This record gives sequence, C-alpha cells and structure tokens, in this order.
Amino acid sequence: MLRHLLFPPALIFALLLVVAPLRAQMLLPGAVGPGVTAVGKPAGSGILPLSPGRKPRKPAAAGTRTAGKPPGEETVIEHPLYQNGASGALEFVRHDKTLQIRKLVLRGEQSAKPGEVCEVNVAPTATLAATPAGMPAGLARYVVEMEACPFSFDILDESILVSSPNLTCEFKQADCQVNPSGLWGPKPATFTPARAKEIEHARTRWEAAVRDSFRDALARAKDKTEIKQVAHDQAGFSSERETQCRDYAAESTYGFCAARLTQARAFALRAKTGQLEAQHAAETVGKVGRKGKGKRR
Repeated sequence: MLRHLLFPPALIFALLLVVAPLRAQMLLPGAVGPGVTAVGKPAGSGILPLSPGRKPRKPAAAGTRTAGKPPGEETVIEHPLYQNGASGALEFVRHDKTLQIRKLVLRGEQSAKPGEVCEVNVAPTATLAATPAGMPAGLARYVVEMEACPFSFDILDESILVSSPNLTCEFKQADCQVNPSGLWGPKPATFTPARAKEIEHARTRWEAAVRDSFRDALARAKDKTEIKQVAHDQAGFSSERETQCRDYAAESTYGFCAARLTQARAFALRAKTGQLEAQHAAETVGKVGRKGKGKRR
C-alpha cells in the first residue's frame, strides 16, 4: 500500500507566511471543491482557491461533519489486542459497568541484558480497572493506575492508542523493562481480503475527515498565533504517523496503523476546533461583561 502525506509540510508552512494578511485568498492544504464524493475524492485538483474579495465559508458547528461519533468500549471488549499487532497481549472485559483489563502481557528487554527479550504477565489472576478520564483529544480516554507502569489510552476502532508518562517501566522481580506506548490492535494474520478493503476504505474516509477538520480549525482561528499553532500541529502529523506505524506488523500491506492514527487525528482536530470555539465564546462574554461594568460606572 502506498503511503502518502495528508498535507505536504511545505504547503502548510507556506500557509503560515500568507494566511494572516491574505486570509480571504489563501489555498488550504487538502481543501476540496464542491465535487467531493462521500469518501472525499476531489473532482479536480483537490485545492479550492478563494477568489479575491470572496469571504471564507462559514464554519460548520464543531463535530457536525465527517468525524462522526467516537468509538466506544464495545469495539475492543472481548477482542484480543497486541502491541504493534505482534507482541504482548491485552484483553478487556466489562464488569459492573466498568471497563477492566482481564489480561495484560507486556514484552520488553531484560534490564541486566539489553537486547534479550522478556515478558511480564501483569494481570494473570486479577483484573485491572480502566478509569474514564474524559475526552481531551476527542476520543474516550481511560487511565490505568498500575504502580509499576501507569498508562492511559484512547479508544479507536478495534484498537487503542496507549501513552505512558514513563519512557520505560521496570519490573524488578522479572528483571524486565517495557514500554507499553503505541497502537495496540489485532494481528494482521487475521485479516481477510474483505477486511483489508475495509481498512483501506476507512483510511480514505478518515483522510477526508482530517482535511475537513483541519479547515474547520483554521476557520475558527482568529489570530496569527492560533493559525500557526493549528498549521504547525498538522504539518508534523504525517511524519509522526510514519514513525509510530513503522513497527506495526504488515503495515506496508494493510496500513491498519495509519488508518487508526488518521482516525485519532480527525477527532483531535475536531476537539481542537471545539476548544477554539469555547475559548472565543468565553473571551466575548468577558469583553461584554467588562463593557457593562464600565457603563454602570
């Protein structure tokens, strides 16, 4: 499967140089014309030029377009997950309306012998609770307060994206150092030809969602600083995705990791758009309040 960039960094950084003074005439990376299909295929060049004097389109309400509803617990419960689709093991169950980890095996390397593979069976008999922690990046986030190796994860379709505050976690009794971060998903050996097509279509759909959400975030940015931040984050996404997915099993064949990280990016952009909207609304209320106080004086 050919890999491609959502938005070439050069285009985005060019946007940073011209977007403030020429907002009404800018070319948005990934913007598409009216001939877009349901999966985001452009009828023409894929870039929508805004003619001089034409006002940018009014942004839609945050989250009303292609990102859809965030995945729920049901997409991962009772589905075995593996780090990078290859190592370790993780299984979720729902007990008393709470999400719990029934099985967690972490693979790493021996502390005393770097390079030597080791495994730690963290939850062989007891379950670990996964506590809800809101949706800071637009996806349901959970925290696992494991003393030796705390981590959090966001739920994606049939997978989770794990992050840990520690670069490595050390299990001294097992003489094993591990890093649980990364995408945990199914083993590609289980993919059928039909499943492979679903993954490809999903990535196409999420690429379109990212483009849409990126334009929404830019439309809501009210000053140069906010525009630069949104564009800077987007410029680094493709390279970060490439780095994170490099070790996922059979990624060049199926692109499962890229599809899921693109999904995560779409929701993160949607969350950013909502944050900008709320921030600007609060600033407006504050200004109105200050003006009212001044008049009463």
